[in-house]
Amino acid sequence: GRFVAMSCTVETDKLVYYAVPNPTPQERQAFQDDAVARATKMAMQARVDRAQLIAEAEPDVVGVAVEVARKIIHSEVQARPEIMHGLVSEALKRVTAQDGIRVRIHPDTIRLLGDTLRQVAVSYANRGLEIVPDASIERIGLVVETRRGTVDGRLETQLERVSSAFSGLTGVTIDDGGGSR
Repeated sequence: GRFVAMSCTVETDKLVYYAVPNPTPQERQAFQDDAVARATKMAMQARVDRAQLIAEAEPDVVGVAVEVARKIIHSEVQARPEIMHGLVSEALKRVTAQDGIRVRIHPDTIRLLGDTLRQVAVSYANRGLEIVPDASIERIGLVVETRRGTVDGRLETQLERVSSAFSGLTGVTIDDGGGSR
């Protein structure tokens, strides 16, 4: 702080002598005051520009983060199909209906889960669980429907909620570009 101020004063004195040879003390003070005012204005503008740059970059940064999360989740599910079993189990735990439970899930995911999904179906058979192949559901996720409502366990829905949460925090709408389904 003090060194910078002294350095600025020395530099200002040099500029004063270049601009006005043999300045009066008043001219020197006026030049210094003007230099300080300009430097202060530049520093304040730099802060505003920095804040604006960050605000403009936030949606892009969050969008990239959501896309990275999407890709990581896709590769993890491919490497570890038991993750999908966990998603199915969690979605079914949220269901309070005692009968008429319908799980819509992508046909490839049904094949991927195989016996695991059949075990889930058997354990919920007394609640009328029906597994319905539905190619419109993305491969990572499912939709559970009951008479009381729906549990949307699709990856894109979850990522949209994350984007919305960030939008709520930053006040900026985030376009994550959607994703491959």
